[in-house]
Amino acid sequence: MINSHLQSIVSVVLVSLLAISAGSFAQDAAEQSFSEKVQNALVSIQEFAIEQKDSAFEQGQDVLSTVDEELARLEAQAESAGEEAQIQFAIEQAKLEGLRRQAGDRLDQLGASAQEEWRSAKRNFGSAITEIDTAIGQARSEIQTE
Repeated sequence: MINSHLQSIVSVVLVSLLAISAGSFAQDAAEQSFSEKVQNALVSIQEFAIEQKDSAFEQGQDVLSTVDEELARLEAQAESAGEEAQIQFAIEQAKLEGLRRQAGDRLDQLGASAQEEWRSAKRNFGSAITEIDTAIGQARSEIQTE
């Protein structure tokens, strides 16, 4: 059951990453590194047992820090790309910030979860991170096409 659930999560992450990659073949090393870090962390978190909840929570905090760094990098990229890119990023920024808050809330739920909630909490956090990863990729594509 856990292996099939983990495979489902990994599949969702991989499909999201492929969609991001298809949208922009010109990703630089930092952008690719972001998705790789997210993917690796999600796989690792899904493997943690309830007894390792503290470690999973710490790794989730690291993922959110990586997301924050990527959002800052994306904002800087938009600022240097020109007025249209800045406008497009401003539109995307509210969505990205909302997704970031949602991921933080899901991480808090993961940290507070009991045995019976553990699997669901891991899945919910993974979904939130996958969603923000996809949104960042879409925002990056919008900025690059301007």
